Parts: sequence; structure tokens; C-alpha cells
Amino acid sequence: MNLHERLAQVKINWEQLAEKDSKLEIFGAAQHAYKFFKPFVKDELEAGEKHFKIALPEQYKEYLQHVSNGGIGPYYGMYPLQHSLYPLGEKYLQEHPEHYSKTFPFTNNEVTKFRKEYSQDSSYCLTIPVNTGGYLFLAEYGCGGYYILILNGECKGQVWYLFTDVEPQDDSQIYALYPQFVNGTDKPIDFLTWIEDYIEYYLFDGNFIPNPEIPFTNPEQIKNLVITNKNINTLPDHLYQCENVEYLKINSCHLTQIDGRIKNFKKLKVLDLFFNDVEELPEELGRLVDLEEVYLKTNSLTQLPKSIGNLKKLKVLDVSFNSIHDLPESFSELKNLQNFYHSSLSEEVVAILQFKLPNLAQEKIARTVLSDQAALVNLLKKVSAKLPTNHTTIKCM
Repeated sequence: MNLHERLAQVKINWEQLAEKDSKLEIFGAAQHAYKFFKPFVKDELEAGEKHFKIALPEQYKEYLQHVSNGGIGPYYGMYPLQHSLYPLGEKYLQEHPEHYSKTFPFTNNEVTKFRKEYSQDSSYCLTIPVNTGGYLFLAEYGCGGYYILILNGECKGQVWYLFTDVEPQDDSQIYALYPQFVNGTDKPIDFLTWIEDYIEYYLFDGNFIPNPEIPFTNPEQIKNLVITNKNINTLPDHLYQCENVEYLKINSCHLTQIDGRIKNFKKLKVLDLFFNDVEELPEELGRLVDLEEVYLKTNSLTQLPKSIGNLKKLKVLDVSFNSIHDLPESFSELKNLQNFYHSSLSEEVVAILQFKLPNLAQEKIARTVLSDQAALVNLLKKVSAKLPTNHTTIKCM
């Protein structure tokens, strides 16, 4: 498809996603509510380019004219062009009219280097002073994170991630930068691909499920299953037909049971059951030999299945905020475990664990504590709901 055909399809797909997410359940959707803003008139847009001495990347410029100037968009929605520096302050553009026309300071060679360094060290990032120009803000991700569009230089047209909440260096405020790439490649992502990938992710059946009871037309094609904030005690039968699932996330769904049919997910790599009411995991869990990450935080578990030792590829395990005080003997078989989070194991059990798994460094066995008020409120609500009716009520402020 040519550019205009792609833009027309993007607009159709936005409308389809708005219909699918009619209750605004996708993260950030309640903010933009899938509203299209009035597109830019070509003459007005070109006058703005001339005034600020820039040439906008073609894909972005055409999107502003033929789809929407802000509003509907990824995460919390897209900034209108006239507000595309709003995160820097309302008066920033008046005080720095040269921001757009400044040369963005990084090259494609540095992007390639970033890709290599980041794959070896996830703390690696690029940095810029706050007064660096040559980009605009596309959308807010939250918690100090934004997606930006590079306006000039070798990286023109690329979408990067910018993080503002960084400790100053030498009394100079800096931002952290993370180039973004097309999934599964080393190719930097451009504006329209960034939009298309976001929409298609949520339009794909398994990545966002408004109604878990509705079966899939082609369950064998589902790779991700993501269900959040639903009221389901057990998984609907049809979900167990998705035998090629690699990522299963069921969060905050009041789930109480996972039965032996979990063995059907024989390609599963990540299992995330955060904030449910699961009391027991079946021994069939041990058949999922490709599992690399398991997140069981905030459930009602008292023990792990003996078969957990079969998960030889397991790298991350989080059992914090359960009632697990001991571990099965087979736990010592998890030789590839790199990070283990708990909240109720005794120092004696941890010491034994370190002895049996010497490759699991001490700092990688973390006792989880409640670090924010929202988590505390949620946990207290959950505990309070399970108390006998004659028990003193726990109040959440």
C-alpha cells in the first residue's frame, strides 16, 4: 500500500478499535476516548513549518492532514501539533522558538550501538540535556515517559522513548532516551509503523479481550492472551483451545482456579496471574517446560506444586504476597533461576535456597515490600474481603 492507502486503513482500524473498546478499558483510552481532532489544512501546516524553519517528517505531516491532529492515539492519546512541546512547559516554545529546527544530536551509528548495548545491559540508555531540540512529543506513556518524533538529522522520522525523571548529572538536568525498533528487528521504527503496530496489537483477538466468554474463530492463531479487570472465577473452556499461546496474562480477575488443562499451553513462556485469588496450582504446571517467567504476586497460594522443578528454563519467579512459607524439594532443580521474589519465606529457607542454588545471587532473592499507597490499598481491600463478618473492619483511606 502507498502512504495514503495506509493512512486510510489506519483511520478505519482506529474506528474498529474504538468499537471493540467501547468501555474504554485499554490503558489510556479513557483519556482520549477515541476522538478524532480536526485535521490540519495543508496551507496552515506549511505556514507553521516555514515559521519554525522545519520540514516535518512526511508520514506525520500527512497523518495530521488526513487522520487527526492529536486526540485519538496510543497510550494517553496524541498531542496536537500546536501542543507538541507541552510537557516542557506552556511557555517553552515562546522562550525557545528554535527548538524544532535544532539538529537532533544522535546518528544511526549510535542507534545501532544502543541496540547492542541495551541487549546486554537493560539499564543502558542515551542522554540529552533538557534544552536539546530537534524533536516533538507524540504521546504520554505515563510516570515521566513519553514517545517523541525526531524531526531532523540522520534519525529524522524515527520514534523514540524519552524519560524525564532522571537524576541530574553535574547539576545539569538530563533526559534518558531509548530508540525504538520494529518488533523482532534492528530497524528503527518510523511514525506510521508505530501507529499501525499499536492498533494491530489491540485489534488482534488475544491481546485485548473485552468479553472472555466469546470464543475465538481461530484459536490456534492466538499467541498472547491478556485479560484484566474481569470477573471470572475459572478460565472459560474455549481459552484452553489456544494451544500456541506464549504469553498468558490474567490480572485482577478474581480468578480462583487454574485446572490441569493448563498443560494445553505447551508453548507458554510467560505466565502472569497477578492479583487474583488462586489457592492452588496444578501439578500439570510442570509440563510447561518452556516457561521462562512466572508472576504469582498477590494470590492465596500456600505452596507451589512439586512439579515446579521441571521448569528448567525458568528465569523469573514472583510469589510475593501469598502465604508461602516453604518451598518444595524440587525447587533446587531451577538452575537457571535469575530473579526470585517473595514476602513470607524465613531467613532459614532463604539461606537453604542460596546453598542449593549458588548461581542465584543474594541480591536476586528479594523480599518484596509494599512500596506505594495504591498497592497497599488494593491488598488491604483484598484481605478485608476475606475476613469473617464479625472481624474488625480494615478501612482503606
